[in-house]
Amino acid sequence: MKEKMFKKLRLLVRRFLPEGSFLRNVTILASGTSVAQLIIIVSSPILSRLYSPSDFGVYAVFSSILALSIIFSTLRYELAIPLPEREEDSLNLILLSLILLAGSTFLAAILTYYFGSKIFTPLGISSLFAVYFLLPIGVFGGGLFAVLNYFAIRSKKFSSISVAKVYQTACGVAFQLFGFKLGHYGLMGGPVLGQTVSSLSLLKSLFNRDSFKHTSWHGVRGVLNRYRRFPIYSMPDAVANTASVQLPAVLFAYFFSPAAAGFYLLADRVLQLPASVIGSAVGQVFYGEASAIRVKEDLFATVARLYAQLANIGVVPLFLLVFLAPELFAYIFGDEWRLAGEFARYMAPWIFLVFVASPFTSLFAILEKQSHGMFFQFIVLFFRVIALLIGGFYQDLILTVALFSSVSVFFWILFLFWVAMELRGNIRTIISSSFEAMFRGIFAISPLGLL
Repeated sequence: MKEKMFKKLRLLVRRFLPEGSFLRNVTILASGTSVAQLIIIVSSPILSRLYSPSDFGVYAVFSSILALSIIFSTLRYELAIPLPEREEDSLNLILLSLILLAGSTFLAAILTYYFGSKIFTPLGISSLFAVYFLLPIGVFGGGLFAVLNYFAIRSKKFSSISVAKVYQTACGVAFQLFGFKLGHYGLMGGPVLGQTVSSLSLLKSLFNRDSFKHTSWHGVRGVLNRYRRFPIYSMPDAVANTASVQLPAVLFAYFFSPAAAGFYLLADRVLQLPASVIGSAVGQVFYGEASAIRVKEDLFATVARLYAQLANIGVVPLFLLVFLAPELFAYIFGDEWRLAGEFARYMAPWIFLVFVASPFTSLFAILEKQSHGMFFQFIVLFFRVIALLIGGFYQDLILTVALFSSVSVFFWILFLFWVAMELRGNIRTIISSSFEAMFRGIFAISPLGLL
């Protein structure tokens, strides 16, 4: 009976999601991401009781520095791996990326050993011995995963990517759960282990011992020059984008305490994860549809329709967080995390706009306005840092979060105006959809308001 049921299910999937179709590939990738995010969401209430806000803050600082270091590890040459027509050029790009990664790992080890105390001690990490090992290993594991991920995309091994993401999260969370006696090093070691395991998983599925027999130093020099635009243009864009996301935790730890960074990390982690699952999948589907639309007015109609749908989905969680976030965080994660709920209350409007607008950032590439995208990332980073510096100067945590969120809200609204202008659309359509969603949200939670 069960065999017949599974057989019918497989036939149904193949019928509506044929092999190699765009929607099937998106579904495979989204499923792996969803499972990985579900593991994080389910484990968060347990981890918040095993580790203190200070432990989470140290972990946030380490993760931020690691994320920025990984971007430099291959100079973004891995982005070019899916592009060449010849497999030989793609393999030479992989070899080039691995050479750069080896050099970056060695450099990270040297810099951490000689300057680690000057970098980490002011940020609240006083015991540095484990950091000397974790950061270089994390750089190598994260860089290797990025290289293999893009080669898997070229090879259309989407199921391998999906499985690797689940391995990465499951192994990392398992280490954090069982390594809680190590304190913040238990949290820090989780992602390092997860990246290493997921990289080995992809490595096994993508390569055999003859894979690089057609590579050469001449070929490596050729792709180094041919794809030099990636380190020149893509790396600064990625640095600005990542720094914009990761710097708050570092500056919270520097101006206030590691615990403050921990509160911010949990609030950001809880708010961003559900949005990233839906937003990422929607963004990929939108990119596929929008790339085929040649008339800008028709493209704006697609944007407006999708924006209205996302706004209606996200508005109720927005109001719930604004009114109830401190109580929800205290109930789910423990009373000591109530301040993270206060953070979430002020961050909710910003995350709402990320949810409804981030799928449209692919328009920078579709409209060939990459320079606008890079400028957008740098200007957002600049004003976010200014907001954090002002909050740090006044030594007011809530003011810092409110300023940071307000700046983010302003620039996402500005981005929506840019979309309407570039697509020759009427911004009043977006504004009207926003007000309609707000009224629906108020009506939906009005019984709760009466209580």
